[in-house]
Amino acid sequence: MSILNKLTGAEKKEKIEFVLKLVDRLLENDDLFTDRILLIDTVEEMYLILRQLALNSRDENLLNAFENIAILRYYLQNRNTLNREILKDVKNYLINVASR
Repeated sequence: MSILNKLTGAEKKEKIEFVLKLVDRLLENDDLFTDRILLIDTVEEMYLILRQLALNSRDENLLNAFENIAILRYYLQNRNTLNREILKDVKNYLINVASR
């Protein structure tokens, strides 16, 4: 793994906080996400960030957040639905990660 791909604790926390902000915006029914393409891109970005953080991680909350965002991504891409309960679960897992 290259040095550029390793995350310091501060970088990890910033990424978690960024994903949490996106989750909050989605849960608030922000008009910004009425555009389906933007919504899909946002969920995809969250998926990629959490995937990067989850690789080689043993943090159960982080792994659960990634698993749930992967499920959310599937629902959005294949069933055209945004499951808010899954999104709330992602938020709760990430809050637990950020609080450490």
